[in-house]
Amino acid sequence: MESNLVNFNYEYDLYKTPIPSWMERVLRPSMESLYFYCDEELPLASTLEYEKDFLEKVNGTVVQPDAHSKNWWGEHHPLALKSNCKLQNHIANKFLGHWVPQGGIVSSWQELDDMMGEGRWRLKDPWMMGGTGQWRIDRELLHDPAYRRGIESRLAKGPMLLEQSLEIDEVLGTTFDITESQVKLLFSVKNFLNSQGNFQGGEVVSTPLEIESELKTMAQYWQNQGARGILEIDSFKLQTGWYPCVEINHRKTMGWFIWHLSKKFGQGKMLFGENGGVQINPSKAPLRVEWLTT
Repeated sequence: MESNLVNFNYEYDLYKTPIPSWMERVLRPSMESLYFYCDEELPLASTLEYEKDFLEKVNGTVVQPDAHSKNWWGEHHPLALKSNCKLQNHIANKFLGHWVPQGGIVSSWQELDDMMGEGRWRLKDPWMMGGTGQWRIDRELLHDPAYRRGIESRLAKGPMLLEQSLEIDEVLGTTFDITESQVKLLFSVKNFLNSQGNFQGGEVVSTPLEIESELKTMAQYWQNQGARGILEIDSFKLQTGWYPCVEINHRKTMGWFIWHLSKKFGQGKMLFGENGGVQINPSKAPLRVEWLTT
């Protein structure tokens, strides 16, 4: 029997890197169940045990993963190694003439030292999810012997992306559906982050007209490269304007859940924790997920 597997570990599997324990301990048991709100016909393939009452409430069916289970969160295809890579996104931004912060691709500590100016900077792993895999550094830390050894050790494995730190007012994710014949803008979601920059929820918003052209151009760029299916572009709103194409996620994102939840429940917000909304994931989940109607 065919089924869908919510493979949150997609990037880690794609780039052959260790999967952090919190994905199985917290993320999957808290968020996997949101699959049931996404109008999918196939059952969920999962090793988790779901209470009968919850499955009846969401009209959900669960089966054990097997050879017929398909990766639902992200698909493994040759282009995925490029389309989910921050270095390739930087190259695409430069090619298209989009705004990017000061910085660039570095392959050695000396290149990093030559490129980095005063102030705060971020040295980004090319493929890790969201804000993970980042070094937050300044010139003093860069020349600290322990930091230098750590950075040199990491750069020995491959290049990274250096960007000047930004004062971010808003984080936006815009999702496209790409086919052979068209690039269709589906929705934009405003992400809520805590002080550490961790995702805490979001809501569907209008796509800002100021960056719609850059977003479509980037999606079309990847269509020309052969990308098909769901492709999401993260954007940062700054006090001085927009960083329109921060990174590409050639897969589903939390915004996919939020979009479907808004279609089911009406205008509102998905939030983590107790916020006076309706809990939409299992009551025993490590992290409570609510929908707050607005």
